[in-house]
Amino acid sequence: MSLGMLCVALGHGAWHELVAVGLACGCGTIGRRCHLLLSPPVPPQIGENALLAPVDSYKYGSTQALTCTVYAVPPPAAILWHWQLEEECTFSPQ
Repeated sequence: MSLGMLCVALGHGAWHELVAVGLACGCGTIGRRCHLLLSPPVPPQIGENALLAPVDSYKYGSTQALTCTVYAVPPPAAILWHWQLEEECTFSPQ
C-alpha cells in the first residue's frame, strides 16, 4: 500500500496523524495509527550579505572573504564559488 500527496507546499510541513481503517474477515473493524513528519523540499534561496563598503572591483591577487545566506530544505551540502574576469561577466544587477 502507498500514500501519495499532491500539491504539497512549505506551509504544510508539520507532524500529521495517519489513520488506516479496514475490515478484517468478519471480525469487525481494525485500524492503525501512525505519525509522520511532512517536510516538503524548498528550492535554494541564495542572497548576498551586505558588503562592508561598495566596491567595483578587487586588486588582482588580493584575498577576499565571500559570504552568502542560503535557505533550502534539505540544506545544501556545499556552496562553490567561481572566479570570473569582470569583462567576461554577463550578470547585470537591476
